[in-house]
Amino acid sequence: MATYEMMLTMIQLPLRAHFSFCQLFPPHSLLSAANTAYACMLLLLLLLLLSHYLLLPFDLLTLSLSLSLSLSLHMPYALR
Repeated sequence: MATYEMMLTMIQLPLRAHFSFCQLFPPHSLLSAANTAYACMLLLLLLLLLSHYLLLPFDLLTLSLSLSLSLSLHMPYALR
């Protein structure tokens, strides 16, 4: 149970930092776009760790990789 709570905390911390950072800067600023890409890359890393830890099938890993990479690559351009 402690491992599950630790994983939830690992997921919540980058998201909380991301949303508090977004409140400080306007949504169309370059810093906000870089922060969004950074938060997506952190979520990608956490998805990789969770899928390895929980032994998820490769298809779900591929789906999470493609989703996270598409968010991190296209989100800064969508904010312009």
